[in-house]
Amino acid sequence: MTALRLRDKIFVTVVVPAALLSSYVYFWRIPHMEKVKKESESCAKLITPENYAAEKQKREKLVADSAAELANEKNTPVPAAKISASAGDSIAARERVVLEVFRDSGLRIISSELCGEGGGSRGGGVLRATGYRPSPRARRYMLEGSYAAMRRALGLIVERQCAVIPERLEMYEGDTWSLFLWF
Repeated sequence: MTALRLRDKIFVTVVVPAALLSSYVYFWRIPHMEKVKKESESCAKLITPENYAAEKQKREKLVADSAAELANEKNTPVPAAKISASAGDSIAARERVVLEVFRDSGLRIISSELCGEGGGSRGGGVLRATGYRPSPRARRYMLEGSYAAMRRALGLIVERQCAVIPERLEMYEGDTWSLFLWF
């Protein structure tokens, strides 16, 4: 192996790194900086200093309006419950009301099954929170009847202000319905 001359050593230690650095600046850094400059200019055009104050006032007004609306909502009294039941009103009495509603609406009961107790779901939780005794129960009814009859039945349940909460209604083939109620 031959020894490197001083001229070759300088070339390898100074010129080659300088060439690499200049090619980096020329091929990557300069175009990249131009792209960044163009993007900065386009962003600056979006919000000019003159528009900034007006935009800030709009945003502050929206926040103030939202805060006022929230405060009004918190101060609004809760409406009285429309569900009525006396202390002696039993689940059986409420079920009789529901069966009368189905009959009056023109719905035919195909099947009925007890689905749960305790009020773990939304409807049951509402009844539990109102303090009705005994613990709320869920019942699923399979019904047969028209859309108008089902709509009429749900309307009658609401009109009678009975402590019954419909939670889920599903329509199957034909005029078959599944209605999930909390008592």
